[in-house]
Amino acid sequence: MPTPPLPTPLPPSFAPRLVRTLYGDRATEPRPLASGAWSQAYALTLDGAEVVLRVGAHGEDFAKDEAVARLAGPGLPVPPVLARGEAEGWAYAVSGRVRGTALDDLSGEAVARTLPSLLRALDAAARVDLAGTSGYGIWTPDGLRSARQLARSPARHRDRDTPGAGVAGRAGRFRDRPRPRRGGAVGAGSPHALPPRRPPPDPRGPAQPQRPRR
Repeated sequence: MPTPPLPTPLPPSFAPRLVRTLYGDRATEPRPLASGAWSQAYALTLDGAEVVLRVGAHGEDFAKDEAVARLAGPGLPVPPVLARGEAEGWAYAVSGRVRGTALDDLSGEAVARTLPSLLRALDAAARVDLAGTSGYGIWTPDGLRSARQLARSPARHRDRDTPGAGVAGRAGRFRDRPRPRRGGAVGAGSPHALPPRRPPPDPRGPAQPQRPRR
């Protein structure tokens, strides 16, 4: 799946300028890493330790990372968020760097070796104390929100700035979409039309041509 582009191009000089402003000589020059879903990542060292700087348009995503990092423990490893803020209209976060390999890139044997620690992390996530939160579904740094609350709020995904976006908008578009009908009743060439039903196969098998009588 291609990475969604940032809403506006990120100036190449922004990350080095931000690092110099925040840390001066304590940090090395940031080097670009692969982009994530909503941000551009950079590798650097801070006071001799490896960290990652991420820059994006949605600061609340970084706030959620900070909230989850507070729940980290031996069974739930989450990189700590060392700094977070906004500069020149961009949101940023500096986190500890954790090296690893994505599950999709592991061999079958490596997946088998990884499963015990993965299951322990899932168990630890399931035991997180949710006291003080409410609702369910997509959550915010200060707790959870219900689907009804989400429907009343601005969209929070890549189409958040488009008309009719969000839970309510997507539900409305699905409700108003023409329903598929057999035999192309929606209209010739319509992408919602389904092919006509095929007649059931003859249990006697395909018909054989008859020889003409003499």
